[in-house]
Amino acid sequence: HIERGMDAGDEIRFPRKAEQLPGQIPGDVIVTLRQKPHPRFTRKGNDLHMDLVITLKEALLGFSKSFDHFDGHKVVVANPKISKPGEVKRIAGEGMPVKDVPSERGDLYVKLQFKMPADLTADQKALVEQLFVA
Repeated sequence: HIERGMDAGDEIRFPRKAEQLPGQIPGDVIVTLRQKPHPRFTRKGNDLHMDLVITLKEALLGFSKSFDHFDGHKVVVANPKISKPGEVKRIAGEGMPVKDVPSERGDLYVKLQFKMPADLTADQKALVEQLFVA
């Protein structure tokens, strides 16, 4: 059976379950796991990585966003301060289970991506210029 925390390339061995021939000991059946890509998470060892898109307003004023994890529990990613492009937030214990140690989990790394406005009106441009006087 597949154990929690098993990774791509891990093997499951079924001893002496291969084809049986008279006078020979049956061999082992070995199943090698492959991992299907996930739309949100990328796995690196026991850690998970993901991108989170936030707006320019959220980047400047702070944000709190939640999403469902694999098992359905909510994970909250928040930053009350100004976020930097490409900033990575680490959430301890929200990664994959550690194989053979069910009480331990890897971490979740959330890389912040900014959704920039496609266009600004003349009034919006004027406001931005007023706010960010050099």
